[in-house]
Amino acid sequence: VCLLRDKLIFYKYMKANGLPVPEVFAVLRNQKMYDINMNEIQLASLSHKEDYFIKSIDGECASFVKHVDNFTEFLRLHDELLKTTDCGTYILQERVEQSEEMSKINPNSLNTYRIVTINKDNSTYLLTGILRVGTQKSGNVDNWAVGGLAIGIKDNGFLKKYGYFKPEHGLKVDRHPDTGVIFSEFKAPLYQEAIKAALTAHKFYYGIRAIGWDIAISPNGPVFIEGNDNWEISLNQACDRPLRKEWEEVIK
Repeated sequence: VCLLRDKLIFYKYMKANGLPVPEVFAVLRNQKMYDINMNEIQLASLSHKEDYFIKSIDGECASFVKHVDNFTEFLRLHDELLKTTDCGTYILQERVEQSEEMSKINPNSLNTYRIVTINKDNSTYLLTGILRVGTQKSGNVDNWAVGGLAIGIKDNGFLKKYGYFKPEHGLKVDRHPDTGVIFSEFKAPLYQEAIKAALTAHKFYYGIRAIGWDIAISPNGPVFIEGNDNWEISLNQACDRPLRKEWEEVIK
């Protein structure tokens, strides 16, 4: 499970197995900066970096994800983090450029598929998949927990009629509230390719029965953002279909 939950370990393990992930270029740990090989570096060595993210190494539900435009903004965030009682550990990760087709539904966040794969009897297969889309409410992330939308995907690749907010943020809508894109008319780009990539990746995590993959679509194809062992089945049940009987079969 730590291969998924620790974002630095996840990055290194995926990269070692030839799976596409955003580049991690630095680590902030115990109030010191390190490069990807955990060699201590000076803050000034990052002065040329722009347009990236700082993420808590074990954060969930976008608990700490901050976009950084430039070095000045990074220094401000860095100083804020040092003031906390427990600075913790954070990765600095390059931003993924989203494909033009995926940007049509919402250009202001990285929209991702949540694809759940099963590893059983030495084979992997798809359980369920949805599209998560950011909104003005969720800012620059697509997470359901902070106001993003989740939409089911039909077998033909088109989205289902309704997208759903997590209840504390809203109900259901048939089009994106900011871009006006009608969900049932939008075909999920490279969805089958994303499924194939997820099935391949799960073979390297043979000790975990089910994984919820967050996969973005870049101009070059699918890119893995995260893999989740605790992938919140209710999200896919609300937006795709009931899963109780299928899940009971999985864990039998």
